[in-house]
Amino acid sequence: MVAAEAAATHTGEREEEEEGEEKEQEQSLAVAVVSAKPSAEDAALVRAMAPNADLKRILGAGCIARVYEGTLVGRPVAIKIRRDNVEEFLQLDFQFLRFAASLAETLWPNLKWLMLQSALQDFKQYMLSQVDFRHEASNLRRFAENFHHSAAQVPKVFAASEQVLIMEGQSLSTFLQQETDPVLRKKVWSMLSDQAAKMVLVDNFLHADLHPGNILVTMERGRLGSVVPKLTFIDAGMALELPKALVGQLSLAMHGALNNNADQLGQALVDLHCAEGLCVDPSPSLPHRLGVLGLCCVFTCDEPLWSQLFKTRADYIGARTPEYFHRMAAIMTEHEVRVSPVLWSLLTSFALVEGSLHELGFKTNVMRACLPYLMSNPVDILRRALAGVQCTFSEMLNV
Repeated sequence: MVAAEAAATHTGEREEEEEGEEKEQEQSLAVAVVSAKPSAEDAALVRAMAPNADLKRILGAGCIARVYEGTLVGRPVAIKIRRDNVEEFLQLDFQFLRFAASLAETLWPNLKWLMLQSALQDFKQYMLSQVDFRHEASNLRRFAENFHHSAAQVPKVFAASEQVLIMEGQSLSTFLQQETDPVLRKKVWSMLSDQAAKMVLVDNFLHADLHPGNILVTMERGRLGSVVPKLTFIDAGMALELPKALVGQLSLAMHGALNNNADQLGQALVDLHCAEGLCVDPSPSLPHRLGVLGLCCVFTCDEPLWSQLFKTRADYIGARTPEYFHRMAAIMTEHEVRVSPVLWSLLTSFALVEGSLHELGFKTNVMRACLPYLMSNPVDILRRALAGVQCTFSEMLNV
């Protein structure tokens, strides 16, 4: 009898503990739900700029801003609101990074050729430009003009201030999870790689943060009833304005690749760095080494070329833009040439795009997508056909 009472008491205590745990979980869930709702400060900030706008629920938050689902005169929109004191925190972060870069250059003097301080300064400007949403709104309007007759678009901007951005609002991440049709994935891959090349060689204005979360994919019906994907690029705070001199040298380099001329390709890259004052006395072997690297990056080359850089063909085929940039930096450092900060930023942006392309299931190099914009001259096409480089038409024409 005593044992039964003790067991009952123990059971009752366990039930009370379980009920207490359930209440704690419910309270935690309630806190999470409340935290997902707009704050009074955010709601007031939006109403002050756009009285007809309403915040619904938070969609996500980053180091710069919170993004809400909302409405504007009943129309669904996305609303970005800047975090408080974000500029001060960024300044502190970059002070630490500058100290770390200076210490690294002191311990490893060869790192000075990578121009870490200059690269940090450029990155700082990109990050600080995101703090003012009027800058992002300006970028979005410029991209809208550039994409006017293309398969890509950007959200329409309805209102913008320094702290708030209201714009139109399935990301590529969701598309990757839900869409298994290889034909549609190939279409998205082709469109994305083509738009990246167009932004560089035609518009000279590149979205510098095209990871899967910043690429929306929507499906539209074509004229014959087929499903046609449409790309929307968002979060355009980080954009890269490419100097005409850089684009000109890149075009010369790509024409060298088109003609299977490693020396022409490499010389264009050397001339680019000389023009920026980053290469004073280039070694005679530098253009050829950079040219071989460039040819391997752009095309599928024969063993005599790729074996100069890679141990096995598998290593060569699997190499992507970051690997080539690492090798280029190593060559530049060996020849005491400072790497161009603008070229650094461009290749970093290409690496992000290539990562998105890779997620679609196609092993490709975004540099190949540039070729259609360089093949307008029939002489170039003929030279390319006679050059003997192993490259399929799908690689050349990105189809």
